[in-house]
Amino acid sequence: MWTPLHAGLGGTDTPQINAAPENGAAAQLEELLASLTWFDRILLRVGIRWLRRIAITIIGLTVVLVGIIMIVAPGPATLVIPIGLAILGLEYAWARRLLRRLRGYVDAGITHGSALLGWKTPLVPSPAGTTPVQPPNESANTSQTPNTSTSPATTSSP
Repeated sequence: MWTPLHAGLGGTDTPQINAAPENGAAAQLEELLASLTWFDRILLRVGIRWLRRIAITIIGLTVVLVGIIMIVAPGPATLVIPIGLAILGLEYAWARRLLRRLRGYVDAGITHGSALLGWKTPLVPSPAGTTPVQPPNESANTSQTPNTSTSPATTSSP
């Protein structure tokens, strides 16, 4: 690039600026677009955000549909469907809300189930805003005697 300093450093030629180039801006743009691949042209038209959203939608819906099929067919549908919702939750707020609601149902079910089985503490802490389930009354189980039978330990020393 020519600057006025170049003239003082021995360069006596002034740069030639062509105000009307043979290839106009439109021709240069067409040449640039012709050199792009089909994927680059799609990125220019659609944008990377839309392509990301489309890819996440396709992958997430596919995983959810496979999980729904696994309800009838053998497979871990209870794991695959939340994974698909988590993938969809990367782009969609409705999927995040549905996943949060589903998690609340699972947590409540685990808490209620552990209370029915008589476990003192639930496996999962109760979700915020809900009251924890109280364990069953211990006085009902006092009539049972604990099993204190011990087997004789036979150890031999050489």
